[in-house]
Amino acid sequence: MAIAPDTLWKRLYTDLRSALESGAIPAGMKLPSSRLMAVERGVSRSTVILVYDQLLAEGFLESRRGSGTWASASARKPVIREKPATPANVSDRISPIRPATPGVLAGPGFGPLDATKVDFRTGLPAVRLFPWDLWDRAARISRGRFGKRLLEYGPPEGLPELREAIAAYLERTKGLETRADSLVVTSGTTQTLGLVALLLARAGTDTAILEKPVSRDVAEIMEERGLQVRYVGVDASGLRIDEIPEDLGKSLVVTTPSHQFPTGAVLSLERRRALVGRAGHSASWILEDDYDGEFRYSGKPLATLSSLDDSRTIYAQSFSKTLAPGLRLAFARLPAGLMQGARVEKWRIDLHSPTFEQGTLAVFLGEGWYDAHVYRMRKRYAKLRDILVESLSRIDGLSPVGGTSAGMHLVARLEEGTVDPRFLSACETEGVKIYPISLYTPGDEGPRPDFALGFGHLDEAEIMTGCERLKRAINISRGSVGAGPPRRN
Repeated sequence: MAIAPDTLWKRLYTDLRSALESGAIPAGMKLPSSRLMAVERGVSRSTVILVYDQLLAEGFLESRRGSGTWASASARKPVIREKPATPANVSDRISPIRPATPGVLAGPGFGPLDATKVDFRTGLPAVRLFPWDLWDRAARISRGRFGKRLLEYGPPEGLPELREAIAAYLERTKGLETRADSLVVTSGTTQTLGLVALLLARAGTDTAILEKPVSRDVAEIMEERGLQVRYVGVDASGLRIDEIPEDLGKSLVVTTPSHQFPTGAVLSLERRRALVGRAGHSASWILEDDYDGEFRYSGKPLATLSSLDDSRTIYAQSFSKTLAPGLRLAFARLPAGLMQGARVEKWRIDLHSPTFEQGTLAVFLGEGWYDAHVYRMRKRYAKLRDILVESLSRIDGLSPVGGTSAGMHLVARLEEGTVDPRFLSACETEGVKIYPISLYTPGDEGPRPDFALGFGHLDEAEIMTGCERLKRAINISRGSVGAGPPRRN
């Protein structure tokens, strides 16, 4: 029987990555050409090229102009000595939950869209393309398969069938070996963050280290659970590891390494190694929020932090970006010592996430319909990204955009001035809504020149119309200095 191309790709990728991590292929060693590797491994040259490109993107390999492909110095997995043991059962030290702080804490980009404007909101998928027919079919199959179980109380950690389907998906698409009993299903990433913070705070974690910029909701969630918040800067290579102490102490590092929110930076392999190494030498934890990693536009999804070392890393993902935020379904992959505590706390919060939707999603994943939908949406968002980049390139006064390698938003920068109230007023007048990065920057630091533009929920015409309005807003704000509020030309 012929071996499927995806299986050949995965086998070669796994073999090469293991050899690079173990040092069997030492740093600085030149790899065979793609043609020679294809002959040696009995695969097509295109398969080798795809694997090389993926390992280059993840930082395991380096390309030297005119001289081939070489093993990166960051590829080898560091040896961690005297690694602290994971607590056998954190739930033993969990005290009763304190009452939640009154009020709703909402960051930028929540609530209904303003239909009178082109709203470049971040984090919204193309819900107009939701696969209703297949979802309804999955729901019918689910009712026949699970029957009255969908009407009864379910396990706090989620339906076993859904967790098994998620585990298979993670191994299939991320190369992340996962047991179903290491997964907890939550009602969105917001709940995941709160659950993890609460769980770890009860076990002695005292500090949350957050990226800066970051959604302000994350800081509020951490503080509500009793953690002191500390911020670490982000640059073009992601989280600034040099700003993190060697000894993290009892900390929780929350990071979005595959597509930093909101800047879009990708955390380099060298920094990923350094981060998991520091966590491994201390009593700290890492929460990896892979919020839109399914939508990477070149190669396979990047290697997760959990695949480098999962003993202190919590992997979190949501179906809000891939399917629809209204489903309120997400999951976390937990180290063994945290799972029982997570079950207890999830039960205390809301008993369990809705079983109807869990059953439907289990079928949707198991039948391969989810993979197919993600593939279609990846192609769709890549097209929309290209249209947005092209439209922005025609606007004088905007510098090259960033964060375009993945996800459903990118970042643009004004060449002159900042996204100040005058410019935002001009955008309001012209009927376009943008999201200044300053909204995600803690502290009173004043306006910045960059802003985020989400595009997943828009169509081609809306993107082009929005960019035309943005262009007029820039022109108005330039010509209105000292002349009062901007007006429509």
